[in-house]
Amino acid sequence: MANINKKKFYNAILFFADRTGNIYFGETKLMKLLYFLDFNFFEKHGKSITGDQYVRWPHGPVPSQGKIVLKEMEKGGYINIKIAVVGRYKQKRIEQLRKFDHTVFNKDELEELTNVAETWKNATSSQIEEAAHDEVPWLCTRHCRYIDYRFALYRHAPLPTLEDRKESTELSKSKIVVRFLEKAVSQIEKGGTA
Repeated sequence: MANINKKKFYNAILFFADRTGNIYFGETKLMKLLYFLDFNFFEKHGKSITGDQYVRWPHGPVPSQGKIVLKEMEKGGYINIKIAVVGRYKQKRIEQLRKFDHTVFNKDELEELTNVAETWKNATSSQIEEAAHDEVPWLCTRHCRYIDYRFALYRHAPLPTLEDRKESTELSKSKIVVRFLEKAVSQIEKGGTA
C-alpha cells in the first residue's frame, strides 16, 4: 500500500479543481493531472508529491488511492462529485467546496502544481489520456501493474531513429522503440536508473 501524504493529496486535488475546473475537469482528467504532477516532480527531484503509487489501467495511469481519497474528500465536505454529460460521455465532475491550502507545499511543489495546471488546463480527458499513453512509464508497464517511478527518468530520453541506427528500410520504427523500451525495463529491473 502506498504511503500517501493526505494533506498534499487533498490540496493537490483542490488546487487542480480551482485552476483547471472547467467543462473538461472530471475524475479521469484529475487522475492524469496527478500522474503528471508526481512523475514530473520525481523526474526533477527524486520523489513524488502525493506519495501514491500509480497503476496502469486502460484509460491511463491512476493513483492507487485516488478513488479512496476522493470519497474521503467528498464525505469530509472538501469536494462534491456529480455526474455531468460532456458530449456523448458521462463525467464525474469534481466541484471544489474548500479553499486550497498552499502552506502544505514547498516552493518547488507549488511550481510543479502550477506547471501541470497551466499545461493541461484546456485539455480534454482524451487528450491528457493520450499524452500519458505516449510516455515511457506507461509503455513499459504491464496492464494492472504498478508503474515504477524510475521510468520517469526516461520520459524525455530521445528515442532512437532509423537514421541513428542505420537500419534497413524494412526495420520498422516500432521495433527500434521496443528495443529501447526493453533496454530501459531491463535496467530498471536490475536496480539501475540510467
